Amino acid sequence: MSELISTKLQNINQLFIEGLYFKALGKLNEFEQKPDHTPENQIYFNIIKSNVFYELGRYSDALKHADQACNISEKIRNKSLILDSYISKTWALLRYRDFDTVLDYVA
Repeated sequence: MSELISTKLQNINQLFIEGLYFKALGKLNEFEQKPDHTPENQIYFNIIKSNVFYELGRYSDALKHADQACNISEKIRNKSLILDSYISKTWALLRYRDFDTVLDYVA
């Protein structure tokens, strides 16, 4: 991920990778309380939160955060983060078996 992403978010993502979902979620909630996040950090925050909720089986929350990541990344036109956001959104949509919408993103 880019150097624009905070070290704190990278550390939280590492918790996610290690399967420490509830600990990652707690750290994400702490991170969210701090003001003035860059758009890149907002996107990465929402991607991680979407992925955590997905792993916890909270698919509507996963989709909500993936949508937020997509909207912000499209607004700032960051192609790398747009792709990452779409990947998270695609996974959430697949759980709902919304194949038509998934195809809109990957086709």
